[in-house]
Amino acid sequence: MAVSVLSRPISGSGGSGSGVSSGNAPNGIWPELTLKLLKLLKLLKILKHVIHSMKIKISEVKDLSSPIAHLLPVQSVRQLGSYIACTLVGFFILQLILMALRLPLAPPIVLVAAFMGSSVILSLTLPARFFVEVESIDDCLNLRTDMATRIVKYGYQQGDAGNATTSYFKSRLPSILSWEENSITLEVNDKIIIITGPVLMMRMLRGNLKGESLGKI
Repeated sequence: MAVSVLSRPISGSGGSGSGVSSGNAPNGIWPELTLKLLKLLKLLKILKHVIHSMKIKISEVKDLSSPIAHLLPVQSVRQLGSYIACTLVGFFILQLILMALRLPLAPPIVLVAAFMGSSVILSLTLPARFFVEVESIDDCLNLRTDMATRIVKYGYQQGDAGNATTSYFKSRLPSILSWEENSITLEVNDKIIIITGPVLMMRMLRGNLKGESLGKI
């Protein structure tokens, strides 16, 4: 038996196929261009970060307290009195709550534990310092303004005492908690800004500077 095979010309199918692929080509280019653009933007961001890192040098936070101060972190009589008063008031409020709930009162050992636990707050107010160095006087002045804004956002207010090179900031906490040990000093020395204050705030300020883009400066 003879079998005949019918076939279409190859050129016809090829022409049709090439027409489809050429029609889809422009649509396939856009994802590739978008990917390349994103890579370029990422590279520019890295370069910008490197440039600003070279312009500004941030030191480590230096502890200014003595080894004894870490064992007994009381820096003044006023701070000690405030610390004792706040702890006693907190313990008294706890007793009132227990009485209102008709629960047994807290034993004296709880007060001892409260004093030990709240002493951590005193350790966080021990003095520390770090500095930021820039390449020009203008950058130093701009950075000083920027850092003053950051300090105010952390709950401080700028004091009246100060001069062209030194600024003082006092905590806005109630007077019983607004210890002198919580104050922050911002000092400009040529192209270096020296920041002195409680160790917790120094670590927060330094971390804030290191974590944010310095392109504003």
